[in-house]
Parts: sequence; structure tokens; C-alpha cells
Amino acid sequence: MPALFHMCSKLSPILLSFLLILLICLAVTPVVSLMRAWPGGRKRATGWITAGQVVVMAVSGWAILGPMRSSLTKVWEQMPDDGARLQKT
Repeated sequence: MPALFHMCSKLSPILLSFLLILLICLAVTPVVSLMRAWPGGRKRATGWITAGQVVVMAVSGWAILGPMRSSLTKVWEQMPDDGARLQKT
């Protein structure tokens, strides 16, 4: 029985990823089905969904990289001081 718990703890990140993918697919499928009635059919609907996902990823990256850039700049400015301290010891 302990081996089962150990295996579940190792597999949980993978299983959660698959569950998230499944939920996203289930959420997007009805939207694509409704958009198939538009001129252009399934290709245009899938293109719109893909473009929306790319925009969401780009905005998320922009939101993350802004604060990260300022923190990396602070670390970069502190590096010469750290290097000088290491050479003295």
C-alpha cells in the first residue's frame, strides 16, 4: 500500500497536467462547435481559438517578464559587489 501512495505522489503533476488539458479542451469544444456555423467552417473557428490562446500566452508572458526584468537588473547590479567580496576572502 505505501508503494501506491509513493507512486501517486510521483504521478500527480503529470495527472494534473492531463486533467487541465482535458478541462481546457472541454471548455473550448462548444465554442468551436458554435463558431463552425460561421463562414469558413471549422478552419476559421480553430484559427480564432488558436489566435486567442496565443494572445493570452503573450499577455501572460508580458505580465511576468516586466517584474522579472527589474529584479534581474537589481541582481546584475549587485554582482560586482558580491564578486569583490568573494575575492577578498
